[in-house]
Amino acid sequence: MRDYLKYYDLERYVFEEVHRRFHAEHSVGAFDFFSIVIWKANRAKSRIAAKLLAGDAERRRDLDAIARTLTSALSEAANAKERLRLLIVDWKFALPMASAILAVFWPEEFTIYDYRVRQRLSFPELKHLADFNRIWDGFTDYQMKVAAIAPAELNLRDKDRFFGENRRLCSWSAISEACSREPTARRPSRRVAIGPSLLRLGNPNPAGRSCPGTSEQQRDVDRLRRQLAG
Repeated sequence: MRDYLKYYDLERYVFEEVHRRFHAEHSVGAFDFFSIVIWKANRAKSRIAAKLLAGDAERRRDLDAIARTLTSALSEAANAKERLRLLIVDWKFALPMASAILAVFWPEEFTIYDYRVRQRLSFPELKHLADFNRIWDGFTDYQMKVAAIAPAELNLRDKDRFFGENRRLCSWSAISEACSREPTARRPSRRVAIGPSLLRLGNPNPAGRSCPGTSEQQRDVDRLRRQLAG
């Protein structure tokens, strides 16, 4: 029997189990890949699925196979710069999501580019730059600044968490305001194949706006799990 409780703490799941599976198998499938996406930005999962479908050279509709192809290429890339280039240039990912995926696979090499942390550090915006070399140089400087400002005894992943926790505490009023808004209209969903099953794409919260956090992430992980098991 699968231990479904492990999906409740999605951060632990992706940084422990998904990380280990990636390095053991040199790729991950759609369930693990989208667990990272949902953990980083639940609202982005439909856009990321569309990028995978659009970027696949074979024009497949199977997200599981495409995720394997993409992550296998990451595993084979020569260095950190090439891994980031592959996601941003070849697959058209934005820097925040690309850096989050790479931070799960290589937490000792990548920090997560977060616009709120960037603002707190008074760091120039990078994600809209067109020249990848400028993005890479700026991202390297961003990582150095994060490493320098956070407590020295922390590793790179924990320095990310240090900024994330401080951001969460400082942003509670904004989160509460977002939760009090009127529900948004439901958007139609579409389906694409993940191996033998289907992933529903569209509004991540069909019932309306809810407070962002673990519960919404958990619903999406549970949905993926049920569909893949079905």
